[in-house]
Amino acid sequence: MWNSLRRWAARRSAPHEHTTGNNVVDNIGGSVQAGHIEQVHLHTPAPPRARPPAESSPGDPHRSLSTWQSHALVEPQELVHVQEVVAELARAIANPTSTAAISVSGAGGLGKTAITHAAVQQVATSEHFTHVVWASAKNTRFSNAGQGDASVDSIYWHDVLRMIAAQLNCPLSPNQALWEQELTDYLAGAPADTRALVVVDNLEVVHAADRVFERLGALGLRHPHVVVVTSRWAVVDEGTDVRDFRIVPLTPAQTYDLVRLLAADTGSDLGTAQDEDLAPVFGITEGNPFLIKLITRRFIVTGRSLERVISELRSVADGKLGGRVRTWLFDRSLDELSARFSQEDAVGLLFSFCASGRGDSLTYHELRAESGVASDDRFESLLETACRLSLVRPSDRNRRYSVHSLLYEYTCPLAWQRQGA
Repeated sequence: MWNSLRRWAARRSAPHEHTTGNNVVDNIGGSVQAGHIEQVHLHTPAPPRARPPAESSPGDPHRSLSTWQSHALVEPQELVHVQEVVAELARAIANPTSTAAISVSGAGGLGKTAITHAAVQQVATSEHFTHVVWASAKNTRFSNAGQGDASVDSIYWHDVLRMIAAQLNCPLSPNQALWEQELTDYLAGAPADTRALVVVDNLEVVHAADRVFERLGALGLRHPHVVVVTSRWAVVDEGTDVRDFRIVPLTPAQTYDLVRLLAADTGSDLGTAQDEDLAPVFGITEGNPFLIKLITRRFIVTGRSLERVISELRSVADGKLGGRVRTWLFDRSLDELSARFSQEDAVGLLFSFCASGRGDSLTYHELRAESGVASDDRFESLLETACRLSLVRPSDRNRRYSVHSLLYEYTCPLAWQRQGA
């Protein structure tokens, strides 16, 4: 997407061509890997040890409450400033009369995985479920054959089925084509008191998030079972019985607390820094825990000033820190926006924010006029999708819109380059 933006900026008045989703989906790697950046918990003393979950016994294949831990690649540690949302999520998961489908959504780096993991830990030590399953969808891809097509790519989908079946103690045959029916039959024949909690984590191929509930429900994972999905895509469509937990950034005060806590006992003077000294950290991170941790640890390890570390983060040169962060935080969502509409529409919407200063917002009508999108209906749908992807953030009761300061820093030089060409 970013190479496309550069090419777009280089065009002058050349005719625009619409692109389809088939040539914009990019399998992103890079040296800033998910295993390193989705750890939003803090390395602080662990809370008192909870009662260990009930173990599955060899004679009782219909209970499994502990094996999920080996599939969840999150080191459980104490979280800060999220206790309330963890508790609320745990209550929603455990409530037998609640919805059977829950999404935990928000921008990259806000701690969706860690918060969900903490909530599941609370629930797994209770008697609410007979099985707890954790399946990582990091390498999972649903078919993009059509926007309304619920089919899934067989190879990646079967990886998820295999993880779920293994933790449910459901035997599968060597023939993958039979796995869905075998899992369906197994669930249908389970004891009446069976209640499974299934978490599908890191569903970052976001167009799949609103399909995974339907797909798993068709296999039998519906009430009284519960399915939880973590994704950047907020599943809030009308007609779907999905409860969405939106994870929000930290406040300025919480940001400063996190910096000082991370720097405590390191010998760094950030551990005792005043709020006004740490204001630039919130200014560039806007309360994103991943970015706060990245800046703090880079400051401690490299001996560089905050100004230099923040400058590195703003750089979009390929292979540099800012470029790698940009790739992980924004590229997937930008590719999804282009796939659902067109590259022209996606770029037009992003470039609209460059008409104002960093941190400023636009009204709906200002944004509509700047975007250049052909029709009101198409713009309405484009803006809704960008908000659900956490690329655009509504405020003032959804009357004004803005983008993250880093997205502004990464995008607007390209827009200005285009204007000056």
